[in-house]
Amino acid sequence: MMAAISKDEMMVCYMSSLIQTGDFVVQGMGTPLVFSAFLLAKETHAREVQFMYTVGNTISEHTESLSITYLEQLTVEGCLKKVKMTEMHCDIVPSLKVKEFIRPAQVDRFGNCNNVVIGDYAKPVIRLPGAGGITDVAAFNPNFHLYVTRHSRQTLVDQVDFCSSVGYGERAEELNRMGIRARGPQKLITDSCVFRFENEGAVLEAIFHGETIENIRENTGFPFDLSENGIIQIEPPSEEQLRILREKIDPLGIRQLELLTGIQRIQKLEHILLEEDKRRRGSA
Repeated sequence: MMAAISKDEMMVCYMSSLIQTGDFVVQGMGTPLVFSAFLLAKETHAREVQFMYTVGNTISEHTESLSITYLEQLTVEGCLKKVKMTEMHCDIVPSLKVKEFIRPAQVDRFGNCNNVVIGDYAKPVIRLPGAGGITDVAAFNPNFHLYVTRHSRQTLVDQVDFCSSVGYGERAEELNRMGIRARGPQKLITDSCVFRFENEGAVLEAIFHGETIENIRENTGFPFDLSENGIIQIEPPSEEQLRILREKIDPLGIRQLELLTGIQRIQKLEHILLEEDKRRRGSA
């Protein structure tokens, strides 16, 4: 009998369902949840997926189990091509319209994102990692999604504290006047539900098993509409999907790091590193 299905597994399997065979996907920094979804898609229904790895700056079809200490070895060995960072972000991503999943610290009802500061920019409460290439992706790539691992009013806000990437609404119109064709994200995936974005704002289109619309409204900091076609109830992952994910793709549960904070995250990291060291010594 399999263990109960966790939120990270629900998110991974849903993200995987958005990948189609022949897709060209980008694996960013520190996103094992997304990486698990890409690998699951390749192992099941989308075997011709190609990867562009920002760790190692390579294009590859090669896959292995998730790892922390061997990540760059995984992305570099057996790659199809090594590319420069500027080539990756300035040429390949804009021209090929690659599929991406991006995790912001804050997102509003129009898909505007913040990954720079919480609070006032001059005197922030929290200084975040920064926008990186997200600003360009949001303005030029029509093929990306947002995701957050904790559905809360602190993350899903009425107005972002700092707009580091633009979505729909007034900001999109402003960029259009500047000659930049802003498209914004297609979907926002949380650990509770899935929104899609339209010019008028977010639309709830699907909820995960066990969730309710009332609970989602209570924990969302912006107003949203309900899909006119009805709310989709996302089916739990199949036993085969769970087996592949748990036993082959991510047996150490590295994807769970995106949902953990504080001491739990530290303990999980320590466990993963110890297990990877044991496996390295065992294969030596």
